Amino acid sequence: MIVTLDPDRLFPWLDYAWKQGILLPEVITATNGSWYLSPLQDSDYDFVYLMRDVPGKPISQASKTLLKQYAEAMAQFHRIGFDYSQPVRSGDGATWADVKQRKNLQELWNDLQDRPFISQELVSEAMRAIVDTHVCTLPQTMIHGDFRFCHVFFQDNSLSGIVDVDESTQGERLIDLCYGLASGSSPEAGSLLTFKQLQDTLLMYNQSLPLNQQERSILKGAFAYMFLATLCHLSYSNGTQQGIDVTQDFLGSILSTSEQELLGSP
Repeated sequence: MIVTLDPDRLFPWLDYAWKQGILLPEVITATNGSWYLSPLQDSDYDFVYLMRDVPGKPISQASKTLLKQYAEAMAQFHRIGFDYSQPVRSGDGATWADVKQRKNLQELWNDLQDRPFISQELVSEAMRAIVDTHVCTLPQTMIHGDFRFCHVFFQDNSLSGIVDVDESTQGERLIDLCYGLASGSSPEAGSLLTFKQLQDTLLMYNQSLPLNQQERSILKGAFAYMFLATLCHLSYSNGTQQGIDVTQDFLGSILSTSEQELLGSP
């Protein structure tokens, strides 16, 4: 596992979360600590660390039982994060205000132009939804930073571990929630869920750790951005036309739905 962060801040958080019952990989302590200076040359990565193997694999077919565990694990991660006061890192893109920066939106727009299988009409509609969504100050917690389905492992229908935790930082939990639910079972796969499954998973998360009114008010815009980011990733990472089409259909359903409808009904 490779990190670009300050390891003296990251590892106390991982240890704290692990002791609180979050199924994170156990970091293996080495003779000179938990981390090493990276031996890689010409790399963005400064540090490396060792962790124990995590059994299981990501969801390949979604079910309510597995999605309930996913939603509750994410809620638990965020719940204990509200009580963790030590800084871990300052992460770009960890708040809705970061996401909505003009430079960030322009870069995403440019990256999606004239890409194979990408509907430019849909991109424009999603961008309008993002721009129309207001910026507000939301409560911050510890977020995973990449809570996609490919980073949550299951074994024998039980959640067995959460991996790639080195992007953890203080931020707004909608970053995790919306990016996670837009994702597929692998980085190259289209969106995993049906629209009804997304509603159910959102509802299960909300029952475990309720969203406040401000968070609800930007939910649709946050989903629009994260689905565009997912499409961009698929387009540049050998995603298939089928995966892109499924993700675009999903985004279209999000855009035609109100924030209240997104959360379904209890």
